[in-house]
Amino acid sequence: MCIRSGGADATLSVSATGSIEGPVEVPNVMLEGSVKGDIHARERVVLGATARVEGSVYYGIIEMTLGAQIMGKLVRLEPQARPVGRPA
Repeated sequence: MCIRSGGADATLSVSATGSIEGPVEVPNVMLEGSVKGDIHARERVVLGATARVEGSVYYGIIEMTLGAQIMGKLVRLEPQARPVGRPA
């Protein structure tokens, strides 16, 4: 399974009892549960104390609470340029 969203403001939220097996590609991720696969979040990743990631996390901004675990790499993504005429 692959979870993907093309919406610029889309957010994926996974509760402490939730789990995903496969890659995730969403602008914003709030994780309390587990993901087995890479996470690509060009905006923000928030990892709660019970979050578990078996894979690499590609992020624009990351927040981690004490207790969160990542078994993979952390890779910061460069901010994307906004189209001309579009407010920040």
